[in-house]
Amino acid sequence: MYDTGNLKLLATQLPGGALERPVPAQGWTVRQVLAHLAAGQLAYAEVLDRIASGSEGLTVEDLDQPRIAADRAVSVDARPLPSILEDLDSSLRRLVAQLNVLTGDSLQLRVDETTVLALLLSWSGHAAGHAIEMLEALPELRGDPMLLNWLLYQDFSDEQAQFALQQTLFEEVRERYANEDDEMLEGASNDS
Repeated sequence: MYDTGNLKLLATQLPGGALERPVPAQGWTVRQVLAHLAAGQLAYAEVLDRIASGSEGLTVEDLDQPRIAADRAVSVDARPLPSILEDLDSSLRRLVAQLNVLTGDSLQLRVDETTVLALLLSWSGHAAGHAIEMLEALPELRGDPMLLNWLLYQDFSDEQAQFALQQTLFEEVRERYANEDDEMLEGASNDS
């Protein structure tokens, strides 16, 4: 829910023309990244529907469907932003409904070498990872407090490129606040 809310915040604050800006890390546009995330989230909900209705015959290929759907969306999705945001909303409702009925046994269900719980954890960082990449194309949003709160507290330690982007963002924030403190001190001494 938090990731979807923050993605929607990012998307609704885009300056004019920003949907077609290229995101350096992916080579996709901002629109394509958002479509990728919406399609992936919709596919997550479909996988959870299948798990909740009985996982007999569930394969690793089935679990890979969100990645396939998300990657396909990049090449074919040129929908307007409101349609992409609608998919994020509807898939979130489906995800929450399915997460509410998953049992402890469902979470421990093994599919080849993974469990449903491990699968959910792997999905959990997907949106934030792409969001920190999108900020490279969206300098206007790099100071937004909500986005900073979301992305600076993520654990990107397993994703070297995203971790490097996060560290750069940390340094920008530190420098911005240090400069603001210096300006306030200078203003106070001029008032004296």
